[in-house]
Amino acid sequence: MRTEGQDARVLADPVDAIIYRLSHDLRASSRAIAEVPDWIAEDLEEAGIDLPSKTAESLTLLQKNARRLDSMISGLLIHSRVARQEARLLDAGQCVIKTLGAYSSRENARFRWRCEPGLVRMAKNDLDLAIRILVSNAVTHNPGVARIAVITRAVSPWWEFTIRDDGFGIPEKDRVRAMEPLTRLRACDDTPSAGMGLAILEKIVRAYDGQLDVSGRRVGSGTTVRLRLPLAA
Repeated sequence: MRTEGQDARVLADPVDAIIYRLSHDLRASSRAIAEVPDWIAEDLEEAGIDLPSKTAESLTLLQKNARRLDSMISGLLIHSRVARQEARLLDAGQCVIKTLGAYSSRENARFRWRCEPGLVRMAKNDLDLAIRILVSNAVTHNPGVARIAVITRAVSPWWEFTIRDDGFGIPEKDRVRAMEPLTRLRACDDTPSAGMGLAILEKIVRAYDGQLDVSGRRVGSGTTVRLRLPLAA
């Protein structure tokens, strides 16, 4: 549940205020649209009417696009909330270990990691989100079993998080564009991504005076992302 104080922080920036209000209201509509095909199918079944195959395909397409729209709206809502909660001292290394633990049981991912602790001053939801976006991208944007290496270390003045995967990679010419909201580098049907992950990450990095580098030898050889956040004094 949101409190009045939380809403005040979210609405402090005029642009974020517009995005927040629109996203919040539109999300209810997009979720309702995604449920309509199920309601239609249930009503027809109760009436004893068989759903024609082409109609079923159209309803499935409607549902698929409504869910994609909901994902996009959700991403915009999260983007508008970045850096709106109180910052506190956090062990970034422990956050990484916790996130990797949640993903390590997946059959489509293999992890190797070495994590050093490092104190940063951030809102916990922003730190958790930044790490989760990086790990999720490495797992999701891979045609097979993702092999992912993670290293974190504290090298003054930075806590540094490096993640390497063997997925599709990001062409050098597209790396700036990939940070823009609602940007997908592959066709919609090829990825479940709403195109918001890196844009949210980039906003978090800017909000906390960090650095973000994306590299890769060539397309198809994977991606290396290096996130740097200031160590707490």
